[in-house]
Amino acid sequence: ADKAKAMAAAVKSKHDSLFNDKSDPVLGNPNAKIKIVEFLDYNCGYCRAATPVLKDFLAKNPDVAIIVKEYPVINQNSRPLAAFALGAAKAVHYALMTEQVGSETEMTALLARLGLDPVAVRASAASAEVKAHIDKVMQLGADLGITGTPTFIIGDTAIDGAKLDELEKAVAAARSGK
Repeated sequence: ADKAKAMAAAVKSKHDSLFNDKSDPVLGNPNAKIKIVEFLDYNCGYCRAATPVLKDFLAKNPDVAIIVKEYPVINQNSRPLAAFALGAAKAVHYALMTEQVGSETEMTALLARLGLDPVAVRASAASAEVKAHIDKVMQLGADLGITGTPTFIIGDTAIDGAKLDELEKAVAAARSGK
């Protein structure tokens, strides 16, 4: 209970950084009434396993959007994947969640299959803007005490782990105004 109370206070103090950062990719309806923040890592098995369920959930719930917070904490390949995802906007999000990308060659091939210019995406991914955004999200996660992925935030509640039933309950509570 104390941990939940502390998290709620931290979320309130960081509300704008969580819910209003225009640099974050948004999945689903960007104008949705209900916003969920997801801290994720493309190397997180739980994040990857939850992705198809979340994609289906968004398709069935047009009043919900997921704000993606790139939180590369799993291994040394996590940060480059986060940078490529930001460099290509949300075009590569679902592809990175379904395919294993462990090298520059694999990333170049993936970008080409998606119809993206690998050179342009690589330049964007290497930009100071993308680096600064990832650094900012890493600090935000640390400030909130987020220790793993996925972590979802809806309202002032944090749900750690791929507890999708809890997420659905939180969305239902948000709809009812509770």
